[in-house]
Amino acid sequence: MTAYFVQKTEKAVKQVELASPEVALDYDRCLHPLLESIIVRMRRYGAADKEVLLDADRRPPPVLKAKTADEFRAATDDKLDPFGWLMLDRLGLGVTLRLFDPLSDTYLDHRGLRAQFTKAVNELRHEETHADALRHLTVDWLLRPGQLLRVEPFAARPGADGFPNYEDEGPWLQDASLSMLHISVRPRIKKRYAYRVKAFVPGAVTGVGDPVQCDAMRPEDSAATPIASTADLDKLVKDSSWQSRTAKGECIVFMRYTNTLSGLDGEDLAPGVCGDEAGDAFGRFPVAGWGADDDEVDGQFKRFWLLLSNSIKFEDDVEKAKQEKAFATAWLNYNQRFFEHSSAAPSDGQVTYAYAATESTQPVLVAPDVYGRATVTLPEADGYAHQFAYVVRPQWRYRAVLETAGYAVQAQQASPAGVAVAAVSPPYVIGTVARTAPVVPPALISLGRIGDRVWWKQGKDLIEVRRGEDEPPGALRLGSDAGLSAALLLPHHPERRLARANVPAQRNLSHAGELYTQVSMLVDPGWCEAILGKVPAEPPVRVQANVGDDQASAEELDTLADPLLPFERTRLRLVSFQPHWYRNVAVVAAASGTEVSVPAVGYLPQAASRLVLIDRKTKTQSLVKDHPWRGRTVVDASGETDVGLETLDPTPHAAITLAIPLLRYRDTTDDITASLWEGDIATVPDPGVSYQIDLIAPARPGEPRESVTPIARIVREEVSKGDFFRILPISRDWQLTCEMTVADADRALKVTLSPLGRPLRSTFGNVDFPGVEHDADGALRAPGGWSIAWLSRLLEALGGDALETAVDYWRDIEHDGVGVADDETGFYEALPAASVAAMKLTRPTTPQEWTRLKDTLAHWQLVNGDDAPGIRIANLVLQKLARVFDDEWPLPQDDFLLEIPWLTTMDAPDPVVVPLTMLTAPRFLLPELMTREDFETLTRDAPDMLARAEQLWKTQKQHAMGAHRVVVTAQRGDAVPLRMLPLQLV
Repeated sequence: MTAYFVQKTEKAVKQVELASPEVALDYDRCLHPLLESIIVRMRRYGAADKEVLLDADRRPPPVLKAKTADEFRAATDDKLDPFGWLMLDRLGLGVTLRLFDPLSDTYLDHRGLRAQFTKAVNELRHEETHADALRHLTVDWLLRPGQLLRVEPFAARPGADGFPNYEDEGPWLQDASLSMLHISVRPRIKKRYAYRVKAFVPGAVTGVGDPVQCDAMRPEDSAATPIASTADLDKLVKDSSWQSRTAKGECIVFMRYTNTLSGLDGEDLAPGVCGDEAGDAFGRFPVAGWGADDDEVDGQFKRFWLLLSNSIKFEDDVEKAKQEKAFATAWLNYNQRFFEHSSAAPSDGQVTYAYAATESTQPVLVAPDVYGRATVTLPEADGYAHQFAYVVRPQWRYRAVLETAGYAVQAQQASPAGVAVAAVSPPYVIGTVARTAPVVPPALISLGRIGDRVWWKQGKDLIEVRRGEDEPPGALRLGSDAGLSAALLLPHHPERRLARANVPAQRNLSHAGELYTQVSMLVDPGWCEAILGKVPAEPPVRVQANVGDDQASAEELDTLADPLLPFERTRLRLVSFQPHWYRNVAVVAAASGTEVSVPAVGYLPQAASRLVLIDRKTKTQSLVKDHPWRGRTVVDASGETDVGLETLDPTPHAAITLAIPLLRYRDTTDDITASLWEGDIATVPDPGVSYQIDLIAPARPGEPRESVTPIARIVREEVSKGDFFRILPISRDWQLTCEMTVADADRALKVTLSPLGRPLRSTFGNVDFPGVEHDADGALRAPGGWSIAWLSRLLEALGGDALETAVDYWRDIEHDGVGVADDETGFYEALPAASVAAMKLTRPTTPQEWTRLKDTLAHWQLVNGDDAPGIRIANLVLQKLARVFDDEWPLPQDDFLLEIPWLTTMDAPDPVVVPLTMLTAPRFLLPELMTREDFETLTRDAPDMLARAEQLWKTQKQHAMGAHRVVVTAQRGDAVPLRMLPLQLV
């Protein structure tokens, strides 16, 4: 079977000269041996040592009820079989093929299919097998719906040939291919014509050879003009209208040659290239018939007839000879389709690739849409009784259809010279795609997180236990270690779940694929806004990197129980390395062409959060990169950290001050997730982390575990209250404060711890005393112990009419052992002392005595005015004796002993007028934990007492802490906690 054909490409017409125009058709098999050899080699998938045998899903050859050659010709003529596939497949010269991977239960995609085909052809070429037949091999790639054509608006100005200018479509069409191809052994096509496009200046036609001997057309022409000389060509150019002129005034001419190609200087190898203009002569000229020498036709027909005879069993030789003669008469017209629809086999022996549309079951439909674009559709009935519309390329063979719909071949119609008018009809455009049936929504099932573990500690060893397994005996539970991936179950879409048996190719076109995306929402947007001031408009994923897969979770899937995977023909999607500060939603929709289904939405399980990274193979612990606690935790350091005392205001007292860097979102995940999800949100302190403050003493001999005394826990606060963190106190022996500090965008918690001193009680009831803790019985406990400063605050809190209450507290100073008694060494004399005193007051009898008493009390108040506690005590006393200044006696007896609180820092009144007697021994106000200022007060006037003062301060610190150390532990849910190094008070 011989044919003469012009190879059509987007930008070039390659010159093809072939030697032997024959195809080996003399075989008696259901499929050509070359195709069988290719399929066998394509099924071998993977490396040689891990080779897998794929299933070949072959579309069965069409069933034809033809019992005679005439019936076969009628059933496979160019109207019913315009591409020749029906005839090729029925005679074993073509096959439509997919490859199915039984291990993954999926078909190979386009790239994998093409790689397998290329490998098979290379193997055959290397083996020098079927060398002659390989030159007849043609591959048609099937394209997804809506991908064969490109959409161009009418506003786009076409080129001189009437078509829009666009880039090479090769990669674009390859990406649009289905996972299916059609391989055929076709007749070798011999080139008969050569085409070229060139711009000529009117009156200066040169350089084309003489005689030209070609057919020529201008863009506005509908018929070719024979050209026999340069003069004919010059006349054609001069008579051209302005529509065919370029911006330089040159005339575009399409030419078709039938003479030898040597005189064209190779220009026909790049048709369509004409200066800055683009055009394509192919398809411009009417379809020409084809013919050949009788010997070639006879030889090809005889081979074809042999193959047809193997398919149709003739009843007798007479009938066979009669039908053979009738078929030979129609042989040329029968093969005209290969001139129109095939691609030429190249002379270098490489494989020819083509792109195929689906077969139409109804006439082609052409109509403009509301945007002025042409929609060219092929109605196609699929296996689910829906009607779909697919697109084909509006090539020259559809010219009659397009012109019937009002579309012209030329870009613009003729108009008077110099007058610009709109086109009478629009030019050829590219089509769009439509689908007439809705797409069924897909299914989406979230299986949960994969690979969670629980860690236990037995001695110094870490033990890994799966959830649900028994705990190891005698071990201490550390916490959970969440997996890095979540599993989604995606059952195959109903339009994709086809039988693995042979099915029509167009049925697989009904479902193009599924669209998967994720929607991420901040878990705590109010917290992030309060920290940052404004939540940045940033995409959740800030960094793209090739981090690989979560292999541990992938291996975990093999250990899942069968009830967790209840669906057959499903796919599992692992979603890995998700940040826990976002709430992630998976969205899946099915798509076919431009039609998209209603999406299926499912929440992904909460992403993994962790404070400590534990390698499950080596059982070692580590911290995430750039962790703010690095070098200060038991994970990556050892020993203890020294911490001193600071003096806190406004009431000076000693406290342990801790600066705890706040753990950010990025610090509570793994290294890969932290590197993938960068941004301002990742630097926000994690509100899910709580900070436990404990006093911990190591285990003593005979004790199994360390001694732990919880002090308090620091947790996030509701942002509406104005603070970021709050304290949940646990111990009643310590007072804690905390506040968040910011320095160079680094956020930390400033935490103060003060031991509470001895209690003070009063029989007159409780006192509202801010900054001082109250015991359950109402007793007052001052942070660091009672000092002159705290007693001054106490007097301030009592008010002006509470002399008896103040005296009651002063008596309890001695009763409860607040402060220290005088040891006769003078060591404590630099400190103020408190005691209860009695003022002896006698009722005046003369005006002079009243005046003297009033002056004495007023002077006593005045001389104590520079001392805060002294003036407050004096005010309490004068409030009690206020009536004296009105010459009235406020006391029940004429001679009365008035008890008052007394401090050694006060000045006594005139002893002649108001004698003063001490009722209790003085107690020096030494705080139970001195500040640096208290220490310096002790040693200021007695340097020789320095050693004793240092030993006293050291003893106080030991008494406050005992054998314990302050330990800060970060906790987040059930995750393995992270502990800082113990803090030792020095």
